[in-house]
Amino acid sequence: MGARLTGRPLDVAAASLHAGAEERQRQPLVSGSVLLPPSGLPVVALAGHPDTAESPVIAVVRDEDVDLIGQARPGQMVHLLG
Repeated sequence: MGARLTGRPLDVAAASLHAGAEERQRQPLVSGSVLLPPSGLPVVALAGHPDTAESPVIAVVRDEDVDLIGQARPGQMVHLLG
C-alpha cells in the first residue's frame, strides 16, 4: 500500500495550508503520491494504494523511481529531491 518514511517529522499545519479538519477534502491519489499524515512522517503511495486520501499530498515521486521506493530495505536511506 505505501512506504512510510522516517526521520524528522514535517510540519503538517504548513502543508495543509492551515486548513481545519472540517475543511480537508479527499484528494485523488496516484502511485508515487507523497502524503503527509498527522504524524508528520511522509508516506509514499505504492501499488494497492487507496483511490483517495484526506492527508495533504506534498509531492509525487517520478514514475521511473516508484519501483525503487518499493524495493528499498527497511532502514535504507532515501533522498527526495525537489
